[in-house]
Amino acid sequence: MLNKFCDFLEKRNNISTEKLDTKKWKIIEKCTYPGQTDSTNCGIYILYYCLCIMKVFKASKSFDPMKFRRTLALELLEMSPTLKHLCLKCGRSEFENIKDGLVGEMVQCAPCHRWLHKKCDQVLRDIEMDEIQKETFTFRCALCRRASETDRKIKQKTRCAQSQKRN
Repeated sequence: MLNKFCDFLEKRNNISTEKLDTKKWKIIEKCTYPGQTDSTNCGIYILYYCLCIMKVFKASKSFDPMKFRRTLALELLEMSPTLKHLCLKCGRSEFENIKDGLVGEMVQCAPCHRWLHKKCDQVLRDIEMDEIQKETFTFRCALCRRASETDRKIKQKTRCAQSQKRN
């Protein structure tokens, strides 16, 4: 990647009136970062590279951009103090009015700790409040349900690929 960047700078110098003297530049540290193999995760890779440069993470060739994306999403949701008690779906608090009047009842997602109005979540709408208030009840918001479904599909594909290799 460094070579490609140097090639880019050389080409830039050939067409630009403002020349950069790259011969004086020094490579302080040469790292081997995982390369992006798709066209959708460029922002995720940039964040990962920045965190590696800042020494928050050690660069790993086994970097999984989708896992990193989910980790970032959960951290952002958990660390958003201004959004902490707002409904994930409608963005309103427990006491704000919407079209049909006072919204009221909110339920907290067990994995990400975000709140949703009972009326705003399709799964919660069909469950009686008595059931929700039981200690044994656990709720997963649509984001966490989707993340766990994606994880399940990835694990299933991995198992299928492994069993095909064995055969």
